[in-house]
Amino acid sequence: MSVEKTITSYFKESIEDKKFSPKNEKLSSSIIKSWTPQAISCYKLNCDCTKCEISQLGFSFVCQMKNVVEELLKKGSPNEV
Repeated sequence: MSVEKTITSYFKESIEDKKFSPKNEKLSSSIIKSWTPQAISCYKLNCDCTKCEISQLGFSFVCQMKNVVEELLKKGSPNEV
């Protein structure tokens, strides 16, 4: 019976409560080298996660693409590079 309560409790919690959040603010140097299709898509959506197809897939981590886009913009917009 306790297993049933655990399962029920899990599904009542918000999916946002279960998402993995990075432990530090540092981005991998490899992800900010160049504009990827995903980064360009995020840029075109003005980093609005509510419009992003990827965010609607329900991954268990907090998206860091907005931070990646901010770093890539320091090198230039996708049209300039």
